[in-house]
Amino acid sequence: MTRTVHAFPGALVGFILFASLLGVFSIALPATAAAQDRPPEERRDRAERAVSVADEYDAVVSAMRTVADILRAATRQQVTEPVALQLNAASHRLTNAAPSTGGFRGPAQTSDDLLALLREVRAQIHGLALEIDDAATQRELVDIVQDMDRAIAMAEGSELDEDSNGRARAYTGRIGEALDDATQYSWNSPWRNGRLHMRGVAGQHPDYWPFVENGVYRVAPSVRYNRVEGLVIGLAHNPLTWTSHDRARIFGRIGYATALDDIRYEVGAETRLGDRNDVIDVKIGGSYHQDTDTRDLWKSSWTENSLAAAFFKNDFFDYWETEGFQLYASARLTPLVQTSVAYRSDEYRSLTQNTTWSLFGGDDFRDNPAIVEGDMESIVLAIEGGRLHSLKWRPRGLAFRAEAEIGEGLGGDFDFSRFVGDVRGYTRLTRETGASIRLRGGTTSGSVPFQKAFSIGGTGSVRAFPQNVFVGDRMALLNAEIEFYDASVGSLDLDDTTLFGFFDAGWTNAFGTNELRMDDVLPAAGIGLALDNRKLRFELAWPLRDMGTGLSPTFLLRLNPTF
Repeated sequence: MTRTVHAFPGALVGFILFASLLGVFSIALPATAAAQDRPPEERRDRAERAVSVADEYDAVVSAMRTVADILRAATRQQVTEPVALQLNAASHRLTNAAPSTGGFRGPAQTSDDLLALLREVRAQIHGLALEIDDAATQRELVDIVQDMDRAIAMAEGSELDEDSNGRARAYTGRIGEALDDATQYSWNSPWRNGRLHMRGVAGQHPDYWPFVENGVYRVAPSVRYNRVEGLVIGLAHNPLTWTSHDRARIFGRIGYATALDDIRYEVGAETRLGDRNDVIDVKIGGSYHQDTDTRDLWKSSWTENSLAAAFFKNDFFDYWETEGFQLYASARLTPLVQTSVAYRSDEYRSLTQNTTWSLFGGDDFRDNPAIVEGDMESIVLAIEGGRLHSLKWRPRGLAFRAEAEIGEGLGGDFDFSRFVGDVRGYTRLTRETGASIRLRGGTTSGSVPFQKAFSIGGTGSVRAFPQNVFVGDRMALLNAEIEFYDASVGSLDLDDTTLFGFFDAGWTNAFGTNELRMDDVLPAAGIGLALDNRKLRFELAWPLRDMGTGLSPTFLLRLNPTF
């Protein structure tokens, strides 16, 4: 029986009509007489070729004017002055080069020459898009390139190879990610044209970085749904990021948890010592909170978890409540590495399941496990780094994260330390295939409370086993995938679709020994189909060993890659 888990061109040759232009002055009458002596069929063929060449020429001129108009319109919309200046200059260049229809066409103004200029300007705009760090401006520039491609194709009388959404296949995928295919960036050279390239490095937007966990920030959103809090509705103002223009900020969030009939909140303030253009920067801050916490953010996202809970009664996280304060500092040491340190003082309290509602019903929610309650004083140290490209399309690169939470010798009710590391690598085998691997491990010392142990099984860890079913104070995990992009099945082309196979293997010391024995490893394998590149995923996973949970396959519907 299958268990189901839901989460959510032709080349253009131009010729010049010079024969008619040479019929001037003394040679005009002889040339005309000679032409009249030719057979009617030859005169007709020559006339048809002349009309064809003229039409081709006029089509190129029309395309140049169209592109010039596109660039002028974009110039008026651009807020980035250097970009607007370059677009305006390109527009003037095309306008000045395009002669009036029927005007003199000298040797330097053949249709080939004009097309070459049009392609040159197109390459200029394409290159500009590769250099821009601002995502919105980059999207606008690539849209312009798309329009230029259409104009050039029409001038050539060819057809542009587009997907079902009207995008040229060369640009399929996320705008910045597809462009990354055209330019390789050196790992030791984060500067491009005097500007720091920050996409896909530590501390950036989650579209570019795989780690949702953060050693110093509480990242729960102000709107969410789960089996403990029910529906949480609130507002939030986010902390500073490395790309923020502000030097200081008051941040926080507040929300009402309907099933708890209680307020979830955090309020804090922070300042930075540098600005967004500095290679090295430091943020210092503090906050106070009463909120719901989890150790499972590495397995899924809050959004996916909320949708799975609200639609299908699948909640991947385990929860507890914390109330207290923290003081912290976070430093960007290089463009590729950031580190953080925080002192935390929290009171830990258990939470129970408080709601049974979901849109489609189904089996009841899992019980939310109780924790060891008490006061916890701890120091959290974290470091992460690496560089990634095309994370949610066709990823490549390497990223790592390590975190230590030290609670020994600091007072409070707990005396333990906890260490966890995560390394993820992505590579392209060919343009249409890729491979990915994640290695994650954790260990502890001292007397570890349940909430600081490690759990594996299910979505985000070892697929095919029940969610969070194996718990221990030591853990090791391997996830590996091989992807086939834009796959085809027979004559059916699956654009923006990825077929993949995967293998998972996980271990905890839940079986009574701290030794990693092969007999205690949980292996699983499966296949999947991802739509919209890597995002919407259908996975079918089989356990390769019966660890007391059976050998039935599991079907998963995901809105995020596993890693």
